[in-house]
Amino acid sequence: DGMKHILINAIVPFLYFLGTLRKKDLYCENAVRLLQSQTPESNIKVRSFAALKPKNALQSQGILALYEEKCAKRLCISCEIGKQILCCGNKVGEPGLELYF
Repeated sequence: DGMKHILINAIVPFLYFLGTLRKKDLYCENAVRLLQSQTPESNIKVRSFAALKPKNALQSQGILALYEEKCAKRLCISCEIGKQILCCGNKVGEPGLELYF
């Protein structure tokens, strides 16, 4: 699990950064493929969105980014999931609140 954590949180971001810096799309594509090939992370933040059922590390990283950018800053109204919960009383995981990346 430690190696997976290093891959997801250090190697993949560095590979993506390098691809961006050197304008090598293949590096960025490989970084995304690596995340897609890994099982999702499991931590308290990801588990709080468990009903979304992330299928891979790319999706769990997306959940973590969403949490940090929206939930932690209480920007629910600027988030599609947050708007659904606030406006319609939907719960995470109900139809219309699936992951699409």
